[in-house]
Amino acid sequence: MASTQLNEDLIERCLKLTTPKGGSVLDPFAGTGTTLRVCKRLGMNCTLIEIDPEYCRKIAEEHGLKVTA
Repeated sequence: MASTQLNEDLIERCLKLTTPKGGSVLDPFAGTGTTLRVCKRLGMNCTLIEIDPEYCRKIAEEHGLKVTA
């Protein structure tokens, strides 16, 4: 599995341009969880969807989350 992490500054700029303060974000291709990291920093709610169990495990581990099937 080769992972590619998006630039967090780019994600932050996109979210600030498209999402109201305190808004919610849906990331249907969560990958390494970049969007969640940025949303946490910006105080936004974030829902992730990821099909790869290994990515899910890594995201959950990093953020202290429970993985649901």
